[in-house]
Amino acid sequence: MNGNPPNVPEEQDWRGELEEASERLWSTWETNDLSVAELDALEARFRQLAEQTGDARCLWLVSELQVYRMNAAKRIGEKAALQGLQLDPGQIGLHDNYAVCAGGLLPDFQKTNNRRLIDYYVEFIGRHPELLIARRILIEHLIADYRFDEAQTQIGQAGVFAGERSYVLDFYAGEILYRKGERTEAERRWAQACRTYPDSAACFYLLAEQYAKFARYEEAEEAYERSFAMQTAPRRIDALTSLLHIHEIRRDDAALLHTLDRILEVFAVDHGETEGPYIEPYLRQKERLSESRRIG
Repeated sequence: MNGNPPNVPEEQDWRGELEEASERLWSTWETNDLSVAELDALEARFRQLAEQTGDARCLWLVSELQVYRMNAAKRIGEKAALQGLQLDPGQIGLHDNYAVCAGGLLPDFQKTNNRRLIDYYVEFIGRHPELLIARRILIEHLIADYRFDEAQTQIGQAGVFAGERSYVLDFYAGEILYRKGERTEAERRWAQACRTYPDSAACFYLLAEQYAKFARYEEAEEAYERSFAMQTAPRRIDALTSLLHIHEIRRDDAALLHTLDRILEVFAVDHGETEGPYIEPYLRQKERLSESRRIG
């Protein structure tokens, strides 16, 4: 006997289901290809597995499904709002809805402050002070709301748990300085973090993220490239996917195509993959871009 309670599936069986469902979601993440019926069936299955196994990964999949539904609904709403604006360009409600569906923000404080999320993580960290990921989410949203004193307190408290990732806290401290207008000191803090961890690709990636966040795109590109170059196989593509966004902001189609090719090369050389759910979004983006260039 395997020792599992009755009706509890073997882990290797449901783990395969989890991986298959995750790949299905990823391969259609930017589309509405999964039907409501398919999503409902997946949700029911993994809620059942969560009850049977008590494994949080099943509930992670359920939460991923809800994010998928939300993104799909926003794409539908965005399309409807754009169609409406063609009919009535001055319709305020359509502008508001397009902004929300396109991932933007409305100016109302009641809609943009992060009070509920912050309150949750303050309480969560009281129970799990050692979890750096939770502390990071709290610090990031305190900074976003300009609650700098509280963020500094959390940065100080997180130091004993950060270990080799203490440079993360240096970047947060620097971001507070940057937002306060002390840009020279902020950049000094960021540079010092990279000097302390000169062989850390993750550290230079965070440097790039800070520059990109404040529209310092040239410096961001340089740091992303350095971070990517520091990796050994199998390499991550995070820095390259961030570069895609900068190329799109700059409307640099040539650079965009080049970076897409680099991403596909990483999949082929480092992972031996030339097709599949993780590659399809980049192939589709390259095809769309190549087609638009031909038409243009």
